[in-house]
Amino acid sequence: MEFGDSNLLIITNAYPDKENNIYGGIFVKEQVAYLKNYFKKVYVISPQPFGTNRNLRNYSYDNVDVYFPRFLHLPLNIFRRKLGDNFLKSALRIIKQKDIKFDLIYTHFTWPSGYAGVKLKEKYKKPLIVTPHGDDIRIPLTNHINSFDNYYLKKMLDMTIKEADIILVHHEELRDLLFFHYPIFQYKIYFTYKGINLKRFDPFSKKILEKAIEYRKKLDLIDKFIVLFLARIDKDKDPETFVKAAEILRNENDTAFLMIGSGKLENKIKKLKLKNNIYNLFVLGKKSDTEVWYALSNVFCALSPVENIWSTTLQEAFCMGKPSIVTKSGYTSKILTHLYDAYLIPPKDPSALANAIIELKSEKKLRERLSRNALKWREKFDYSKIIKKIISILNEIL
Repeated sequence: MEFGDSNLLIITNAYPDKENNIYGGIFVKEQVAYLKNYFKKVYVISPQPFGTNRNLRNYSYDNVDVYFPRFLHLPLNIFRRKLGDNFLKSALRIIKQKDIKFDLIYTHFTWPSGYAGVKLKEKYKKPLIVTPHGDDIRIPLTNHINSFDNYYLKKMLDMTIKEADIILVHHEELRDLLFFHYPIFQYKIYFTYKGINLKRFDPFSKKILEKAIEYRKKLDLIDKFIVLFLARIDKDKDPETFVKAAEILRNENDTAFLMIGSGKLENKIKKLKLKNNIYNLFVLGKKSDTEVWYALSNVFCALSPVENIWSTTLQEAFCMGKPSIVTKSGYTSKILTHLYDAYLIPPKDPSALANAIIELKSEKKLRERLSRNALKWREKFDYSKIIKKIISILNEIL
């Protein structure tokens, strides 16, 4: 069903710039690419603290308007408690300035976007759908990270789950956590896989393959066995294990390690590379054409010690048919089978990672099997099919 006369308001913690150079929230933009076809107008509001992502500018494309209002936030407890309200005020300012009219509120992340969505629902009497994405659920429900105030985050989460009309999750782990902690709200918790644009992530695309060869030549890696790490360079993605494995295999002259992404540990990784003379490691920063980097690699690594199901990059790697080395954290072992879907290893184990790389490099048949079985996931991740399920869910509240 199309909502031809309806307008959609999306509130999200992160959203890319027009050229996708500032990449945060790309999964939201990918979803909007499909949702916009069902609505008259889509408004995206992604409030940003002063001093962060300074190059973000408001922009429009097709029937989508994107706004990045600013608000004051500092890493102090008093500001953390006010984050939700300050985030909300900046969104309200844009709604009033631009005279935005909307029929449905869709928030990504339960905090602070979900909180803002609840308050907007109260004010404008519009239905609310909330999609959690990971630690916004894990931290308050499992306390796996000692946050500034897990009790406060749990209180805010309780309110968001109670007031939302629909909770749409893309991870089996998050679905089960919500079912366990909020059994009386199971009726409004829905699960779909997070969609992937299969036209973009096409392992048989001649254009992508030609570009991959071009990049290999530029990096002087044309004949190398390339191991790829593509993720935020942050603690919860464990880039240090990747670096240590590269150091272990430093004398494997036919092997190269590529790290794509940015984050809090990026400078530390660069210093480790120089200090330990890890010359087979290339730290390349953020890239927007990630499909090409998957294509030029031989093996992909997903090394989170927290959860890999379903990180966007692991989904993309599978859709590109990449043999993948994945840590057995969270729901990984419940969903993926060792040596069938992926090569599973313990988290935070550089030696296990190095051994897996050596085995995959020498076992062509194993790589081919993992590649074939990774490609079987493509249909489950097909956004053109997933969006129809999402629209049918939205139809229940519109």
